Amino acid sequence: MYDLSDPNESEPTRRQTLAVSRRTMPEDMLAIVRLSWFRDGKPYEVDEFQIVDTTDNGYDALGAVVTEAITCGADVSVISGMTPEELGLE
Repeated sequence: MYDLSDPNESEPTRRQTLAVSRRTMPEDMLAIVRLSWFRDGKPYEVDEFQIVDTTDNGYDALGAVVTEAITCGADVSVISGMTPEELGLE
């Protein structure tokens, strides 16, 4: 798990996280992604989806989703059969 909170922020409303879990997955599935959205520091909405494209397009999509979600303030959880480094999430 990675702490993504801004160390320069004087009063963080919460600690933002990126969690990557390695589990056995079906061959045709790259990852399961869960985005947890917050409003006023409280849970507001959760989105969960699968990335079933194991080509470069799937890796690109995963990177884009994680980057955008983190930029927008969501917590991100990824379950995959691969390590964070193999997924490009170092």
